[in-house]
Amino acid sequence: MIYDDYFRPVLRDNTGNFLGLVDTYTQAGLSREDADRLASLDMTHETVGLSPREIEVHESLKRKLYDLRRQKDT
Repeated sequence: MIYDDYFRPVLRDNTGNFLGLVDTYTQAGLSREDADRLASLDMTHETVGLSPREIEVHESLKRKLYDLRRQKDT
């Protein structure tokens, strides 16, 4: 597994090209909507920070992503 500068996993497609965050999250099992929201929150968090509500949503989506990855590994 390859990680980006923020230690997020980065996947490659079958031609060796890096996939974006949304694609990485959808391949891990999140819905496209959840993946898009999580990627957006990741970028906001890195640039200006998140509101308390956004932090709650961000943490919830990260837990969901972690659980999906753990299920795939077992």
